[in-house]
Amino acid sequence: MQICHGGVAVVGAGNGGLAIAAVMALAGESVRVYDNLEETIAPIRELGGVFVKTPGYEGFAGFNTVSTDIRATLDGVGLVMVVTPASAHAAVARAMAGDLAPRSVVVLNPGRTGGALEMAHLFEKLCPEKNIVVAEAQTLLYACRKTSATRVEIKGEKKVVPVAAYPAGETLRVVERLQRCFPAFIPATSMLETSFANIGAIFHPTPTLLNTGWIESTHGNFEYYHQGISKAVAGLMEQLDRERLAVASAYGVSALSACEWLREAYGVNEHQLFDAIQQNRAYAGIKAPSEIRVRYLTEDVPTGLVPLACFGRIAGVATPLMDALIAAASRMLNINFVEIGRNERNLGLWGMSRADVIHLATK
Repeated sequence: MQICHGGVAVVGAGNGGLAIAAVMALAGESVRVYDNLEETIAPIRELGGVFVKTPGYEGFAGFNTVSTDIRATLDGVGLVMVVTPASAHAAVARAMAGDLAPRSVVVLNPGRTGGALEMAHLFEKLCPEKNIVVAEAQTLLYACRKTSATRVEIKGEKKVVPVAAYPAGETLRVVERLQRCFPAFIPATSMLETSFANIGAIFHPTPTLLNTGWIESTHGNFEYYHQGISKAVAGLMEQLDRERLAVASAYGVSALSACEWLREAYGVNEHQLFDAIQQNRAYAGIKAPSEIRVRYLTEDVPTGLVPLACFGRIAGVATPLMDALIAAASRMLNINFVEIGRNERNLGLWGMSRADVIHLATK
């Protein structure tokens, strides 16, 4: 399969999108950048690219095209890097379906939980004849920020980021293509591995919900991790994490616990989640969100907790705390997260058994 035959399209011109686009352009790729907001695109289009700063480089990365026209952006492109909030993945799939080239590869950066399944299910309904391959990265490769409309700073890069494709048989070829620009991408065993490793689902909704009064009264003027996650809050997060690990185990996936993830990602060697968070210097100074309607709920609930609970139901694994948090967030924001999120229907898993899901993810 020829994965890329007409350059690369990067969908999303935010922090991660511009970082990924800049690195690919500097690696010699012909890069097209798309965003649906003209005010975001206009200054980049006028300049013809962005200035990029990394720990070892500072310079200019030029793009082939910069546009709000999705059709022009995708025309003839074989590789599409989607770098948007996971809650926008379904809308992005619907916007792209008619204009993707046959056998294109779409990579979600990151997929959160069930991202590749959700998008592949939509493509199978909207453009089945195109045989689109969808892959998901376990997390965003870079720690990065836009410092202005046309400047992006990459502050750090993760050592390894697993990537899984659907169909699973395409994973190695997708990763080999991505490694031309991103050596840190490695093949995952399946999309179940990348999906069940969604630590954001553990670290974001619970502290946000339990600190609602503090967030609203101070507009987030406290440290989200070091002050907002008390021993009691961390204890609840550990219980939630055990539900995630039980779901993963039911599908034969050995996922890292939240404490193990902090040890691997940040070198924090503690056995209790509260102690690990308090000892993590990288969290120092990170403020809480200024309002409750924030991606910690609007993204991490429908694309994290909802699909984890969905996989649990299919496998017969109870997730009572997960279900309670989903219900609380839905009532608080007046959004039916189960209905709009990655449920059995939206993932294309309705009526399937645990064995069916494993076969689907690994075939």
